[in-house]
Amino acid sequence: MNLISSLRTYRQTAGTARRHTVFALAALLAPVTALAVGETHAAGRFAQPPATGGGNSGDKRDSGTDGPLPPCRPVTIEITGDSLQGVVFSGERLTVSSIGCGAPALDDLVVFRTEDGRFVVKQVWGRPGDTLRVADDGRMYVDGRLAETPFGRPYIVRRAAYRLMKGHEGRLDGYLALGHPGSVDSAMLGPIARADIVGFAPSPRRDGAARTP
Repeated sequence: MNLISSLRTYRQTAGTARRHTVFALAALLAPVTALAVGETHAAGRFAQPPATGGGNSGDKRDSGTDGPLPPCRPVTIEITGDSLQGVVFSGERLTVSSIGCGAPALDDLVVFRTEDGRFVVKQVWGRPGDTLRVADDGRMYVDGRLAETPFGRPYIVRRAAYRLMKGHEGRLDGYLALGHPGSVDSAMLGPIARADIVGFAPSPRRDGAARTP
């Protein structure tokens, strides 16, 4: 199931999601660029990696292909929205590296583009090749590690999200990217393909402790 069809299916069954963490991107003209922020408007974009025939990845360090790497360009973003509250907060600025800089690590924040053109920020709980298990109570485990919300509570999937995640049990073919339940994340869309990720940044919450405003 691809990104667009997953989103359409979830919208038909789950109704309107809560407000999402999004940001607008300015044109990428310098190594670091200040960004204008908008809730749903996006201006400019990260450079996308070229197709190399290596599946969802355009980075030979991640896919094993010999294709050329795209440029590695950092850009400064400002967060708007509350779907990662506890890790980052609305108004915070982050330096995000384009996907040409490498592959997102566990706990990194990833930026991906939605069907309607918004750029969404979520946290990585699983990478391609990791093993996902969904318990009967809706808790998700990646290689035995319990997936949690940004406030450090178990992330529990129910109803449509439970069925979707159950369908992706086993080895992940994309990134398990999560925010607060009900936001536009993998519980709504399924694993996020590397081709849909435009950038990533180290998590400000490396110690695992949820932060409060």
